[in-house]
Order: sequence, then C-alpha cells, then structure tokens
Amino acid sequence: MFETIITFPFVQLASGLHHLSLSGNTGNIIAIILYAAFCLLPMSLFMSLWLKHKPSYTDALLPLTTILLFIIMYQLINPALISTVVATTVLPSITIYSLIFTYLILRLIRLFQGKNIERLCQYLNLLLWIIIVLLIYSVISTTAFSFPQSIQILKSANSGNTDGLKATYLFLFLGMIVEIIPMVASIAVVLFSIRLVKQFDKDQYSEETVRYAGKLSSVCKASLIVTVLSTMVFNLLQYAFASQLRQINSNINIPLLSLVFVLAMLILSQIIKASKALKDDSDSII
Repeated sequence: MFETIITFPFVQLASGLHHLSLSGNTGNIIAIILYAAFCLLPMSLFMSLWLKHKPSYTDALLPLTTILLFIIMYQLINPALISTVVATTVLPSITIYSLIFTYLILRLIRLFQGKNIERLCQYLNLLLWIIIVLLIYSVISTTAFSFPQSIQILKSANSGNTDGLKATYLFLFLGMIVEIIPMVASIAVVLFSIRLVKQFDKDQYSEETVRYAGKLSSVCKASLIVTVLSTMVFNLLQYAFASQLRQINSNINIPLLSLVFVLAMLILSQIIKASKALKDDSDSII
C-alpha cells in the first residue's frame, strides 16, 4: 500500500509509456512526446515565473527537478537500467518528492513573510486542516492495513503451531491502540488549535480567545499524559505476560516534540492573557 502511494504517479506513468513505446513506431513517438512533456513541467513553471520577472533562488530547484525527472523516468520506463543498489522504485520516487516538497516549503516560507496577522491565521488554519487529514490517514492506515498485516505475519510465522496465539493477538491489538492514541490525541489538539486560531483572528483580546488558549494548553497536557501513560502500561503488561507471547513489540515513547508543543501552548496562553490584561488596563485609563 505504501509503495503504491509513494510511487504515484511516476511508476504508473512510466509503465504506461513503456507499453505504449512497444506498441509500434507511432506509439513510440507518442511515448517520447509524453515523456518529454511530463519531465518539462517543472521547467515550464520556471519559465513562466521568469517571464513574469518573479523568479527567486528557490525556483532554481525547478530546472534541477526537470533534469532529475528525465533521468529517473527513463530508468522507470526501462527497469533494467535501475541500479541493483536501488533495487526498488520507491527510492527514485522519494528522491523526486523530496525536491518537490523542498520547493513547496521554501515557497511557503517566502509566502508567509511580510503578511498581516489575518492572512497568517488563514494560512495556519489551512495547514492545520492538512495535518488533520494526514493524521486521519495515519489512523486508517494503521488500523486497516498495518494491523491486519501484523496478524498475517504472525500467522505465517506460526503456521505449524497456532495454539496459544490468542494472547499474542490481543497484545497486537493493544499495540495498535497504543500506536494510534498519539494520533487521535494530536487530532484533538489540532482541532482545538483551529478554534483558537479562528478566535484569535476574530479578536485576539477577547475573553473567548483567552478561554480557548487555556483549553488548548489543557488539551495539550492531557494528550501528552495519555500518550506516555499508555506506552508505559502497555510495556508493563507485555513484561508481565511475556512468557505467553510469541511476539513482543516494546518501545519507549519520548515525545519531545509534543513536550515542546505543550510548552509553546502554555507560553502562548500566558502571552494572550497578559495582552488581554494590558489592553483592559489601557482601555480603563482611556
């Protein structure tokens, strides 16, 4: 599943062009034209920006992406040319995506510069919704694909001796729950963040903004506590029942980023409260 997603659309397009080129002279010419047109897309964008006199140092990645596309797509169309070291279509696709994402992130950084609070809040709101979509996808991927795959691997490894696997199945399920708890907690945090951003955009000095900031800091703390406690309890249970398990998946969860985020939200909450207090004092003096 992961390989299909991460290699899209490069492998699928390369496969289509490969079959088209083998269909005859006409098909081969059409395949070459489509191959060149697809690879030149980043360069076309660069030329468009150049003609509008809006290129930047970031846009230098576009010609590089075109060059890389010509090389990688040619290799994917002719799989025999792929190095035995690579031995997979995932690495070429990830290499292309790394350039694309680098370009997009650098462009976003330039886009954010010099914008007012209202516009920045709009951008932040959009990014937060994108994060929610990615988190939901991660939850679905874990529950619908990773967990069944773990069950299947366990069955295959114990095909001749399936007795006593119930406890291991149970702990695989518990492990899945522990794995998705941080994702679900992050979704809750992001949803509260969206509410705070909307309220902050509406009126950064209102009582509602202060209240939402306090709620967000509380949700952040709760999500962090639930995450570390669930991992601790799961590891303790695995240790207690280790003799009955055919597979053990212990892990130590050190959510440093979550801890930093909680600290940032607490600081933000205090800043909002202090700003509200200063504004109230200023209004009372006036």
